[in-house]
Amino acid sequence: MAQLPPNSVALYRILTEKSFLGFGQYRDLTVGDILNLDEDYIVWAYATCDKISLHKSIIERLGIREIPKPGHDVSVLYEYRDKKREGLTDEELLHGRVKLARRIKGRAISRMISVKNATHQSKARLQAINHGHMKAK
Repeated sequence: MAQLPPNSVALYRILTEKSFLGFGQYRDLTVGDILNLDEDYIVWAYATCDKISLHKSIIERLGIREIPKPGHDVSVLYEYRDKKREGLTDEELLHGRVKLARRIKGRAISRMISVKNATHQSKARLQAINHGHMKAK
């Protein structure tokens, strides 16, 4: 993979399941983790952000149409949401699966983020611990 020059930013990214989104509420999670928790967020990011795209395997998994990039098309998001709601009754939408899924999703997200933050330490911090300047937590 080509290296970017120092102090530069990628203008266009194609995300795979192992890629980090790098922005928003799920910035610390991989695309694969977000797909398991909240597919809607990935579809929203794909449909509204000009400078990111998804790998073809993810687009096929979500069952959405491909958007020519760079560019965006919010109608993809609306089509996805309509297709997802077709199988649910009005009662399930108001009281059942949707609210329960939101509650479970919130707990899972906070758990994943806390686990990743607990195990991650910067290179500088690890060096300081190894040199005896700092104690490990």
